[in-house]
Amino acid sequence: MAVTGRASDERILTWIKDRCAGKLSAYQIAARDGVVQSQVIKSTNDVLAADKAESGEVVSGAYWT
Repeated sequence: MAVTGRASDERILTWIKDRCAGKLSAYQIAARDGVVQSQVIKSTNDVLAADKAESGEVVSGAYWT
């Protein structure tokens, strides 16, 4: 069953928090949450890209490396 709406947003925010903190790799997050690694990478990278586009600022330092 797919996670949609608010639950999906919360899950992606948790993924971003974990990646930014360097606590877990995308692979580890995916294994923990029962998804494929590419889903974690794509979802979190989409948020990073949207943040860059929306803010017009250099935001990369606030994200994972």
